[in-house]
Amino acid sequence: MYPSVKFPTFGIFIKNTIDAFPNDEYKKSYIVIDCKSQMKIGTLYYYFKFYFRCFLHAFKKYDYLYCHYVSHTLFVPCLLKLMGKKFKLVAHVHGSDIQYKNKLKKKMLCFLLNQCDVVVVPSKEYANKIKNEFDMKNTYISPSGGVPDYFFLSSMNNFNNRRDIGFVGRFEPVKRPLKFINIIEYLVNKKLLINSNVYMIGEGVLSGIVKKKSQGISHFHINDFVDRTDLPMLLDKFRILFLTSERESLCLVALEAMSRGVVVVSHDCGGVNDFIINNQNGFIIDMDSNDYLLVIADILKLKSANLEVISKNARKTAEKYKSSIVNDNFILEVFN
Repeated sequence: MYPSVKFPTFGIFIKNTIDAFPNDEYKKSYIVIDCKSQMKIGTLYYYFKFYFRCFLHAFKKYDYLYCHYVSHTLFVPCLLKLMGKKFKLVAHVHGSDIQYKNKLKKKMLCFLLNQCDVVVVPSKEYANKIKNEFDMKNTYISPSGGVPDYFFLSSMNNFNNRRDIGFVGRFEPVKRPLKFINIIEYLVNKKLLINSNVYMIGEGVLSGIVKKKSQGISHFHINDFVDRTDLPMLLDKFRILFLTSERESLCLVALEAMSRGVVVVSHDCGGVNDFIINNQNGFIIDMDSNDYLLVIADILKLKSANLEVISKNARKTAEKYKSSIVNDNFILEVFN
């Protein structure tokens, strides 16, 4: 996946990572899919074109091949390696591309991953998953390109002046946007969101249901798309960001929110445990428990001074995940 004019957020962190390689030290080329189709025939065409270009490049010499979306991209590089081509193979695992229940597919992916020289993962959670489920020892943890440095450049709105609540993510079942709406309905009924705007940023297969269910909630706003460079300004309105995902490999948007001093309240969904320490720089709760709404209500009732301390700690944590730091370490450790 790679961004294009028509799909500017499609694989954006992959582009940011590639751009971090110094041009005077690394000669780079890429084979990507930079668009998507609503029709299966269109998707098949894009993948056929992608694999065809991969085989064409088999006759060129590379020191490294760096693969994303490994369930779809590792086949050709591994085949080339088995045919005797000499290069270092780096697989970057993230998102849902290793979430297989089919045993045969899992065995195949395990075989492909073990042809790689290193498997890059976004969090300790995924490192353990790779080691335990795919018997892959050589892993390197790199948090998905990190938070762009420009998130830290401008000054933030004073935390005590913030009132708004937010959700940023795809409107898909695994992200559970409807659970966020349930939370908002509860907080409105308990009169805990007085003078607060609610923002949902995203789009996906549940967009229609999200829009329908949110009707009737006052001061509720849905934005289909926000350019990443505009995201810091929007996050500066948020007092709290809710993360309701069933699972996350890292959740970069939570780190981006923390970089702007937003208090993140997250379901215990995996990757966030790498950087959120409960009650210190954010909150991690079990949103599948019977009393999770009561826990959330207690968080919103906390004194502003207490939340402001958590906000400042969140900002300090996010500074360790600046893109310039993350990518420099990634290039040095994996591609040196």
